[in-house]
Amino acid sequence: MRKKRRRESPDGVRRVERKMEQLLEMPSGALSGNCHMEFYGNRQAMIEGCRGVLEYEEGLVRLSTDTGILKFTGRSLSLTCLTGDSAVISGFILSVTFGG
Repeated sequence: MRKKRRRESPDGVRRVERKMEQLLEMPSGALSGNCHMEFYGNRQAMIEGCRGVLEYEEGLVRLSTDTGILKFTGRSLSLTCLTGDSAVISGFILSVTFGG
C-alpha cells in the first residue's frame, strides 16, 4: 500500500518560511520569493529577486521579477553588478515603476 503524501497548504508553507526567517535572523519576506529593493539616494539601487534583464539602455533598465516587471528610468544608468538573483543599478535614477 502506497503512503499518501501530505501536502502543505500555502498558509503552512508561509508559517515555515516565517519560522526559518526568524531562526536565521533574516528580514521578513526574504524566503517568500518577493522582490526586495534598497536605494542609496537616487544614485544606486540594489534589487534582490531579479530574474533577468528585459531591456538595457543608457536611460532605461527593465528587470523581470517573480511578481512583475521593474522599470528604472534616468540618466547614465548602468548595471554595475548582475548575479543569478540580484542586480545593482547605478546612475541618476529619476523614476521606478512596477507593472505586470
